[in-house]
Amino acid sequence: MIRQPMQDTKEIDISKVYKDVIIIGHTGKLRFSLKSKIQDSSIELWYYNKCGQQPAAIKLARFIPLNESTLIAFGLIQAECGKSELKEFSFSNSNPELILLIIDYFENTWRIPRNFWSCSLYLDKDKIDNDSKELIKNFWVGHLSLNNDQIKVYISTKKSKSVYGNIQIRIYSKVFLGVVLYFLNKIIRPLVENDLELSKYYLRGLLSGDGFVCTTDGKISCFGVSFDPYSNEKNHYEIIFKNLGILPNKSSLKENSKQLAFTNWGKYCKLLQSTNLQPFIEKEKNIRFFRGLVKHPYAKRLLKLKELFETKTFITVNDYQKVLYTSNRNANRNLVKFVNLDILERIRKGRKDFYHLTENGKNLFGILDGIGGDKFEK
Repeated sequence: MIRQPMQDTKEIDISKVYKDVIIIGHTGKLRFSLKSKIQDSSIELWYYNKCGQQPAAIKLARFIPLNESTLIAFGLIQAECGKSELKEFSFSNSNPELILLIIDYFENTWRIPRNFWSCSLYLDKDKIDNDSKELIKNFWVGHLSLNNDQIKVYISTKKSKSVYGNIQIRIYSKVFLGVVLYFLNKIIRPLVENDLELSKYYLRGLLSGDGFVCTTDGKISCFGVSFDPYSNEKNHYEIIFKNLGILPNKSSLKENSKQLAFTNWGKYCKLLQSTNLQPFIEKEKNIRFFRGLVKHPYAKRLLKLKELFETKTFITVNDYQKVLYTSNRNANRNLVKFVNLDILERIRKGRKDFYHLTENGKNLFGILDGIGGDKFEK
């Protein structure tokens, strides 16, 4: 099923797994197996329905790489794909960048032409008129590089926070739906639950789809991920976070809970560390998270640490204690926490401990500089 090409990037050979994909009839009762025509780098798939007829076949790339793009895309699909659908693959969101990411991913990796997509654009009736309706549709057509007739506009009574409305993109193919859901449920989810490195990329897609960040006066108060309480998503999400050492609040583990929430400064930093300092795909969400973090009371200690390393390569507990205006014991406790968060590394020389920045710490300070962290109250 998995082959190992160059540069340690694993690939899934669709020709080895398609026989395990089951196509479900429109009533949910009938099951159909797939047929195939295999070429060197592509595979054509179809099935015969109960009348012996062959609905439209679909041609895919034969080898799907388990790389960063695939893991991020399937994190998003886990969050936003219509998993109860029986006849089509669908994905909904209001963020133009996330919609574009999915279309580009399937075109570049699975070789799904852009003209396969049909889109429904839902606009808030209280925010729209005929002129703006046409402008927003034209935006989506240009942004996604689709034809005008691929997007149908509907006026919705549901409130929308986005000026772009909410868009649902779909491919009317039971075969494509079956293969994608098999890929998600039988390949991607088991892999990321057991592979720490792969789960870091998957989590970025997951958080961008189902994740949230709460702030109070600009200060981060919690982050988390929402889920369908009637599905198995909760257990899956718990495993992902637990493997990364990020444990949810006990209150969000209750049986009727609809989200996992995290409200600890150490967990915020752990999330940054686990996702290579990019917890979300969208730049604006990352900036909001970073700004909320540096406004957090605990961030004062981090900013004081950054202040020290502007003039020093190594620091001691006494150095940190002086800039933090606290006890030696409290300063030592904070430095140990920074070591545990992989921001500092401790070196023992004789009876004295010295600390220097790790690469992760340097990257974190670089981000603080980039978002104006030094301008916040210390």
